This record gives sequence, C-alpha cells and structure tokens, in this order.
Amino acid sequence: MHASLVDVRNLAAGYGGRAVIEALSFAVSIGQLWAVIGPNGSGKSTLLKAITGELGLMRGDVLVNGRRIQDWKRQELAHFIGYLPQRININNFLTVREYLELGRYFKLGPFKPLTAEDRAVIDRVVELIDIFGLLDRRLLELSMGQLQRVRFARMLVQEPRLLVVDEPLAHLDPHFEFQIMDIINSLLEKGMAVIGAFHDIELISGYATHAILLRGEEPLVGEAETVMSREHIETAFGVEVRRCDGRIVLYPQSQPVNGGHRR
Repeated sequence: MHASLVDVRNLAAGYGGRAVIEALSFAVSIGQLWAVIGPNGSGKSTLLKAITGELGLMRGDVLVNGRRIQDWKRQELAHFIGYLPQRININNFLTVREYLELGRYFKLGPFKPLTAEDRAVIDRVVELIDIFGLLDRRLLELSMGQLQRVRFARMLVQEPRLLVVDEPLAHLDPHFEFQIMDIINSLLEKGMAVIGAFHDIELISGYATHAILLRGEEPLVGEAETVMSREHIETAFGVEVRRCDGRIVLYPQSQPVNGGHRR
C-alpha cells in the first residue's frame, strides 16, 4: 500500500494551452479531508478533473496509490476513486434503484447479474443516505436536492477508497448538508480520504483537516486552520471573517453606504 492515496507533484492543468493551475503539489493520506476553495473560476473543478484523469495534465504528475493517473484503466480506477462531478449526463428515465445498481457493474462487467453481496452493499448505502423512499422513483421525478443525495449514494455504492467530490452539498437543505458531512467524517474514520471543492466555507471550516486555496499563480496548501486563516479568506473572497467555536463566520465587508457604513 502506498503511503499517500493521491500525490500531486508540480501540477499544471488548464484548457486550450492556458494553465488555470500552476505549480501545485500536495499529498492526500488516509483520514484526511482536503477542501479545495477559491473564487469562481480559480480552478477548483479543473484540479479535480486532473486528479481523476478526466483532464490531461500540462505539466507535473498525479500519482494515485503510487501509480501515474495515465496508467490506470477507467474501470480499474473506479475501484479506487469515487468521483462526483458537478455535472453528469444521466438517463433520467432510470429509477433510483436501477441507477444505484449501475454503480456495481464496474466490478461485475456488462450483462452479469448482481450478487447477494452487491445488493447488500446497495442496501447499506440506501440506509446510510436515507433514500429508501426514493428507490422506485425515476430520476426525472426528483428534486435537485434529492438527485444530489442519490448521486452521492451512487458514488458510495462503488466502495471506493478515495472520494473526489465537486460541490457535494449543492442544492441540499441545511439538514442534509450536515448529514453528508457527518457521513464523510465517518468514512474518514474507516480509512478513506476525501478531496472536494466546496463553496460553503463556513460549513467546511468545521470539518476539513487540510485545504487548498486557489488564488492565481500562488496556491496556498496546508492544514486547514492555517490556509483558512482570517487574512487569507478575507483577501481571497473580499469578506470579513470572524471565528465562532472553531468555525469561520463570514460577513460583508464594511463599506460606505449613502454616507454611512454597513456593518
């Protein structure tokens, strides 16, 4: 077993010959939650696509369990990485049950029936995410929040060792945001690791062990408390930061409004 599940070395990635990310290096180990944060367009999704092999590298290397990402076959990689992109093309006429079952076929191969073990894995995930009542509904019938929870469940059905998640809390009610983050915490305790792009800095500040702040040519990498400091967040996002019980709380910057000040 390799010491790091993912080892990113001097990574440069982007589109059309233009690098969105430059000179980025970090390593993700078991039990760690890496939060990728930064303003819109800073390269959060680009980084996750590079890690999963969806986007080719301009420079540098991404090692997954000690092997270059280019050397993994897609079906083989699905055993190791569970990937939740922001957008994905889905057959909306599938039922939730059918969609979850597809998450097991990378192990079985096409046209092979599910085993009792496969069904047991699906049942455990359905109970964990609490989506039993959705199983017979078609994907097109779901709200965006319900669909996001189902997509998260579909990823867990693969039984990966590493989760790569792009805005996993999008469209979720506050109760389900905390549910997903608590599930992620429990998975870390069981020997998994997570790297994900997050917009909700206030929420993720209470969970992340490490963070990457994308801010142009000088990304900031390290332990979450250091990277997500008051100074760094205020500079990157143009907000005021206070801390409450170890969490970040964001406020609009004080500025003149009609001769007065906004607090």
